Amino acid sequence: MAKAAYFPRISLTAIFGAESAELSDLFQRALQSLVLRGRRDATDLQCGRISNQVAQSEAVQRQALFAYQKSIIVAFQDVENALVDRTKFGRTREVQARNVAALQRFRDLAALRYHEGATIYLEVANAEQSLFNAQLAYVATQSQLFRSYANCTKRPVAAGSQPRRRSRPEGRR
Repeated sequence: MAKAAYFPRISLTAIFGAESAELSDLFQRALQSLVLRGRRDATDLQCGRISNQVAQSEAVQRQALFAYQKSIIVAFQDVENALVDRTKFGRTREVQARNVAALQRFRDLAALRYHEGATIYLEVANAEQSLFNAQLAYVATQSQLFRSYANCTKRPVAAGSQPRRRSRPEGRR
């Protein structure tokens, strides 16, 4: 758009059979040298203004392109981080599930030993406390895993795309 100002504007129209003022001035030899000299000076002054406008519009365009590229990179980084978190929390949850299962067996054995009279109830209480702490850690990790699932689906919506809404049939409300 700004580059169009580099080219001269000459109107070649005629109104009621008479030529336009710009066209008649173009062909008058006496005034042509003065007009062209004045236009050349004005064109030289305008040329700097026009080139600055072109440079400014190109800079704005480059700035918008860089902002767009940065938003794409950030979106990809967010998705990658969410996928890494999902994998990490999934593995941690598996380890903690095995730990909970082992502590349940330990608690059951401690209860059996207590009922048989081989140990005091403190061992059963310690086993139950260890199992409870392991279950809490398992639930916290599971919560983080579910949050990472949500982060994987949340990022594209935040980047500008809208989730699809189901349209209702016209007869139903």
